[in-house]
Amino acid sequence: MSASATQVRLGIDFGTSNTIAVMERPGLPATPLLFDGSPVLPSAVFATEGKLLVGRDAERAAMSDPASFEPHPKRCIADTTVLLGQREFKAVDLAAAVLARVAAEAQRVAGVMPGTVVLTHPAGWANERLKLLSTAAYQAGLPPPRFASEPVAAATHFVTHLGHTFPDGSHIVVYDLGGGTFDVSVVRMAGDNLEVTATGGLPDVGGVDIDFAIVRHLEQTYPGEDGQWRRLREPESPADRRHRRGLWRDVRDAKEILSRESNSALFIPVLDVDAHLTREELDTLARPLLAETVALTMDVLAGAKIGMDKVAGLFLVGGASRMPLSSTLLMRETRIAPTVLEQPELVVASGAIDAPGRESHASPDGSPTMIAALPPVVVEPPPRPVYRGVAKVPTRPAITPESEVLAQAVVSVDLPAEAAAPQVAAAPPVPQQRPAEADGTAAPLASATPSIPQPHPADATGTAAPLAAAMAAPSGVATAEPEAALRQPSPTAAVPAAQAGPPSTAIPATAPPPPAPMTTTPAEGPVLALAHAREGRLAVARPDSVTVSTVSGTAPSVVLRDHDGPVVGVRWSTEAPGLLAVGSGNTVTLWRDNDNAFASTRTIACPDEVKQLSWSATGLATATGTEILVWDPATGECSRTWRFSSGPEGEPLRALVWNHAGDRLAAGGSLGTIKVWRTGEDSPSTVLNCAPVGVRTLAFSPDGDWLVSGDAAGGLRIWRLSDSSDQHLKQAHEAAVQTVAWSPDGKLIASGGIDSRVRLWDAGSGREHRVGEGHTGTVNTLCWSTDGNRVISGSSDGTVRQWTAATGAELPERLG
Repeated sequence: MSASATQVRLGIDFGTSNTIAVMERPGLPATPLLFDGSPVLPSAVFATEGKLLVGRDAERAAMSDPASFEPHPKRCIADTTVLLGQREFKAVDLAAAVLARVAAEAQRVAGVMPGTVVLTHPAGWANERLKLLSTAAYQAGLPPPRFASEPVAAATHFVTHLGHTFPDGSHIVVYDLGGGTFDVSVVRMAGDNLEVTATGGLPDVGGVDIDFAIVRHLEQTYPGEDGQWRRLREPESPADRRHRRGLWRDVRDAKEILSRESNSALFIPVLDVDAHLTREELDTLARPLLAETVALTMDVLAGAKIGMDKVAGLFLVGGASRMPLSSTLLMRETRIAPTVLEQPELVVASGAIDAPGRESHASPDGSPTMIAALPPVVVEPPPRPVYRGVAKVPTRPAITPESEVLAQAVVSVDLPAEAAAPQVAAAPPVPQQRPAEADGTAAPLASATPSIPQPHPADATGTAAPLAAAMAAPSGVATAEPEAALRQPSPTAAVPAAQAGPPSTAIPATAPPPPAPMTTTPAEGPVLALAHAREGRLAVARPDSVTVSTVSGTAPSVVLRDHDGPVVGVRWSTEAPGLLAVGSGNTVTLWRDNDNAFASTRTIACPDEVKQLSWSATGLATATGTEILVWDPATGECSRTWRFSSGPEGEPLRALVWNHAGDRLAAGGSLGTIKVWRTGEDSPSTVLNCAPVGVRTLAFSPDGDWLVSGDAAGGLRIWRLSDSSDQHLKQAHEAAVQTVAWSPDGKLIASGGIDSRVRLWDAGSGREHRVGEGHTGTVNTLCWSTDGNRVISGSSDGTVRQWTAATGAELPERLG
C-alpha cells in the first residue's frame, strides 16, 4: 500500500560526481534509493536523440561518443548552455535529468511522489544557483524543495539521527571528501540550531584524483609494450573505451577494498595483466592529496580563530573519506579521533531530511519563484567604524554561507583611526559566450641534471593599442560617499529593486582625496593570490575581495568586491599599466585604475569555473578543468583553446603560467604532467613528467629558458627546456609546495607551501639560500618586488609579509 504524499520525505545530495537520495516513509526507517542495485547514482549525463541518459547508462553510452557526455553537470549549472555532441542544452536541463531519475525511482518505491523534498548544496552557493537548482527540481516533477547546506545536513545526521550530543557554543568539523571535490566546514552548536561559521574547499581534490594517481602508478609499475597505455589514456575505438572504463572501475573497487584489507588485485586490460596494489602503496600515492585537505582543515579553523579546545567533534563524510589514512592524518594534526561511518557517502542525504534550511516558493503554475533566506551566518570581526555609501551602479549580491540578500549594492570600507578610507567597487553583470576548441599532444622527453646560467631580467611594460577598447568606456565604478555617516559593520544593506537596471557607462565623481596615506592592517580571510605591478601597486586576493594598495603607502587602499564567486587569481596587465584581471567563479573581470578610482571595464564569461589565471602580451589565459582558454582582453573573445587532457577522467589542471615574452605557456596537472606550448602551435612543444606526484605551481625564468615546478610531495624541479633535463630538490618543503616565483634577475627562486615557510633557493646550484619563518598557515602565493630585493608572501593566516632577499629576515611593514 502506498503512503500519503505528505508522509513521504526525500533527501537528495546532488553531488559533483555522484548523487545520493534517502527516503523516509511512515513506520519505516530512512533508506537510500538504489540505482542499478547501488545507492550511488553517477551524476553523469549523455545526450542521445530525443533524450538525456543519466548515471551508469550515460557512462556506458559515452564509450561510443565521448563528445556527448558530461560527467559533472553540477559544475555547469550556472552556465547558460552546455555543448554535448553537436547540440546545445540548457545547463539546468542536465541537472533536471539527474533529479528526474531520482524522482522516478522515489515514486516507484513509495507509490507516490514524496511530499517533502530537501536538496543539499555547498555552503557558499548564492541565491542565483539555488534558483537554478529549484528550476531543475520543478522540471524533474518534484514539489518545491527545501534547501539545506551540506555541512548542516551532515551535522544533523550525527546529532539528530545518531544521538551525538555537544555543549552549547561548541563546534564540530565536517570533513567532506567526495569524488571530485573537498569541502571542510565548521558548524557551531547554538541551542537547537546549527550554524556554519567557517568553510573552505578544494575544487580539484577528491577521490578521482587518488584514482588518477593509482592509474599512473600502474603505468609505471607495468609499462607494457609501446602504445598500449596510450590506448588506455586516450582511447579512440569503442573497444578501447570499454577497456578504459573497466580499468577505472577496477581501480575504484581496489581503493574501496584497501580501506578494509591490506592488498587488492585488479586487471589491466589491453596489457592483459593481473596487477596487485597494497595499502602501503595506496597510502604513498594518496598522502600528498590528503595532506592538502588536512592543511586546509587547520587553516579554516585558524582563520575562524577556533582553537582545538572548542572543537567537540570531527566527522568524515563523502565516499573518499573512508580511506583510513584520512583519519590517521587528521588525528595526528587535531588530536581528535574522527568519526567515520561504514557508508560515509550517505551521511549528507540522510541528514537532509531533518536539517534546517530555507524554503523555495512556487508560483500558481508550480514553477519556482524565489528562495526564502534565513538570517546570515557569518563570523563577525570585532566592531570597528565603517564608512558606508551606496554604489553608483547595481551590483551582484554578496554571498554568505547561509543567506543572500537580493537587489543589494553596498560599499563597505574599514576606516582605521587617522587613515584614509579605501574605496569599494562592484563587478558588472556577466555576458555569456562560448569559445572554440582545439587539441594536441606530444610524447614525453628525457630528463637529466642541468647547469643553470644567470638569465637576464625581462619585465618590460608599456601601453599597447589592442587594449584600448578594454580600458575605455568603463561599465561600472563605485566610490564611497563623503557625506555618509559612520556606522558599525553590517553584512549587507539593501537598495530598492526599482534601482536595478543596466550599468552606467558614466564615471561618477570620486570622493575627495584623504589628508594622509592609509595605514593598512591585515584584512579578514586567507590570502589566495598576489600580484605586484611595476608601478608599485600590490593586489591582494581573498575569497570575497581584492584589495589594491601601494607598497609605499602613498595612496589609499581600494577594495574590489562582489565578483562572480570566490576569487581564485589576480594578474596585472603586462602591456597596460593599471589594468587588473580578477578571476572568480566562471568569469574574469577587468578593472581599470583611474587615479585610484577603479572601474570595471569588461567581464569575460568562461564556460567553466576559472581555476588559474595568467596574462602576457599574447593574451589572458585561463585554466578551466582540463582546458586552457586564451582571451583577447580588448574584445572578450576566446582566441585559442588548448586541451591539456581529454576524456571523462582527464588530468585536471593545477598550474598555468606565461613566460615574460608571451611566446610560451606552461601548464601542470594533478598527475605530474607538464606541457609547454609555443604560441601559434596546436600541439605542445615540450612534455615533462613529475609522476606520480602532482604539479601544484610553475614559474618561468625571466629569459624563458628555464621552468621551476613545485609538487604535492614538497619537491621542486628546475627544468632546462632546451633538452628537458631537470634538477630535483626532493625535500624542498615538508609538505606540498603551493607557490614559486623567480626573481627578476634570475638568480633566486622563492617557494612557499603547506609547511608555512618561505624558502629562497640559488637558481644556479639548487642550494637553499634563506628561510623565512613567521606565517602560521599555508603560504599560498609569492611575488617579488620589481627591484628583486624583497619577496612578498600571502598566507592562509590572513597576512601579507615581506622578506629581504639578502638575509631572509622579515620586514616590519605588513601589507594588504
